[in-house]
Amino acid sequence: MARGGVTYTDIANAAETIKNAGKNPTVDRVLSHLGTGSKSTIGPHLKNWKLQHTEVRESNDLPLDILNVVRELHQRLQLQADDKVQQTEQRIADLSAERDEEVKALENQIASLKQALNDTTEQRDALAAENKKLRKALNEADLNAVKLESKVKSGAQLISQLTTSKNEGIHQIKLLHEQQEHYQLKMAQERTRERAESQAIKTQLNTQITEQSRQLVAADERYKENRNEYKEILSAKTETDKALQTLQCDYAKKETTNKSISAQLEQCKNDLLQLQNESRKLSQLNLTQSNQLAALSSELSLLKEALDKAKLDAEKAHDRFMLQTDEYQIVCQEKSVLQAQLKLLQDTL
Repeated sequence: MARGGVTYTDIANAAETIKNAGKNPTVDRVLSHLGTGSKSTIGPHLKNWKLQHTEVRESNDLPLDILNVVRELHQRLQLQADDKVQQTEQRIADLSAERDEEVKALENQIASLKQALNDTTEQRDALAAENKKLRKALNEADLNAVKLESKVKSGAQLISQLTTSKNEGIHQIKLLHEQQEHYQLKMAQERTRERAESQAIKTQLNTQITEQSRQLVAADERYKENRNEYKEILSAKTETDKALQTLQCDYAKKETTNKSISAQLEQCKNDLLQLQNESRKLSQLNLTQSNQLAALSSELSLLKEALDKAKLDAEKAHDRFMLQTDEYQIVCQEKSVLQAQLKLLQDTL
């Protein structure tokens, strides 16, 4: 669109100035002379000015059919050139718009893929850290399980030792009871002779029996305590096994999720490579389009030169026509003079 202030009068004055300088008024020359405006505004006004200028020339006594032919030829060339220029400019604008849209779409897609790649990488790092924690917890659980198993084995050995000690105590008690019966029989036979000795032995045996009974009760209590402790150890081991199984399940799930994320990351990398290939293809396409635009611009310049040449040829033809018209008028005037002289001679004769 033309800037404010560029009117038909400005364009007509510029065309008159260019014409008075001995040059053909064209759109480019008028635009260069004004220093403002656009071809789409200057073209129609300049065409109207040329039509009016042609109508002024028709006021001469020139043959109308020749002037119409020249004017139609000039208008046809002008219209064809304007259409060609407009089509070329529209084509260039369409190609540029399509290229900009494709580049923008690819840039948006690359940005979204980069964001997805960053998110996936962060998620993978978080899962790796969590996986590391789970492995550490699993190792600690394994160590606790080993400790508990060692403690269970120690408790079982202690229970076995206590059971052996208990059996030995019972055996000693049985032996003591047998000895007591033997001594009682011997004492019955030798009661008088060995009463004092039997009483001492009996007291000693009762003391030993009491001590052995006390030791047996203490062994039973230790056995019960160790058994309860063994049950607690088994319960803790069961809970540890359950926690270990839960950790193993979570670890397997995390490994599966990690593999899935790794596959997604690989897919994102492949998509990014594909987009980079498409970007390179688009760059090649842009280069091809740039070459086409340069070719179109060159063709446009050639068309403009051809148009200017055609206009110059038309003006030269018009000038030759004007020259021939002047010669024709001179010939007509000479013919009129000769006819008048001939008539005068005929009247004289």
